[in-house]
Amino acid sequence: MIERTVNVMEAAEMISCSRAHAYRLLEAGEIKGYYTGNRRGLRVLERSVEEFIERRKEEYGVAV
Repeated sequence: MIERTVNVMEAAEMISCSRAHAYRLLEAGEIKGYYTGNRRGLRVLERSVEEFIERRKEEYGVAV
């Protein structure tokens, strides 16, 4: 199965945060990504962003 990926800016838009904060979330292991080694650079797993959003909703009691 092929994992869908997004770039860091798209991940930041999904989370509604800055690009810099998205990089901090990657460094902290809150969301997962990898370097491709070509011009596309860092790719973020879309599923990890969605899981992060769900964890935050549960943590803060936000209705879905």
